[in-house]
Amino acid sequence: MDIRQRLFSFINIIIAVIAAYFLFRKQSSDVVVSRGPLFIVCFLLFFSAGIGNLPLALPGVFERALIHSVWVNYMPPAKMNVTQRGGT
Repeated sequence: MDIRQRLFSFINIIIAVIAAYFLFRKQSSDVVVSRGPLFIVCFLLFFSAGIGNLPLALPGVFERALIHSVWVNYMPPAKMNVTQRGGT
């Protein structure tokens, strides 16, 4: 359990929800349609980053849903104490 992953995920989702509330609260349909692109460009990025990070934030939930570990395809990097091709 990494608390940083949870904070990152939930803060990004909360930013998007608060922005959606302030952009779309009790407005006419014309105003909602005109503010939609602003929300998509500026705040949907926060929401997608928060949703995309949820498997790392809540691995137990996703392990039960997927029936395998979220780390099953993780490959540790090769030895880093040797010179890599294309690097120093």
